[in-house]
Amino acid sequence: MKMTNKLFAFLFLLLAAASLNAQSLERSVVSTAGNDASASGISLDFTVGETTIGEFTAGGISISQGFNQSVKKKSGNTPEVSLAKLSIYPNPSDKQFSLESDRNLNFTVYDHHGSAIQKGELLGSKVHILEAQLWSQGIYQLVLTDDSGLRLTKRLIRH
Repeated sequence: MKMTNKLFAFLFLLLAAASLNAQSLERSVVSTAGNDASASGISLDFTVGETTIGEFTAGGISISQGFNQSVKKKSGNTPEVSLAKLSIYPNPSDKQFSLESDRNLNFTVYDHHGSAIQKGELLGSKVHILEAQLWSQGIYQLVLTDDSGLRLTKRLIRH
């Protein structure tokens, strides 16, 4: 009888140990800023603060691995502005942002609701000051367009 009890206890412990998971490894993003997304069997994980360590290009799609400094988005069929001499500083800021460009541009600042909170014009080779003291803390979108309809979106961070 003692042998049956020992065998039963051994089998019970063996089954209990087999069903426990001490740890599991999953792909995930661990960062204060970043996200993950998946669609059609493709998964993309990204974080802010990584250095750029590689780039993959195929079929007109380019993916950089790591952090990219500028944020460029296309809106509909509107092509992007290529602005080699655009400066926005300081960013992040708690009082004001200085904007400089080598060409004339119109701009609109949008809050996190998508509401336009400020519009104006950058005159080439002049510094334009965006007063942000009355803005709430958060991330704002600065949309720049030129006379031909070319468009560029940048992030402004008000802290």
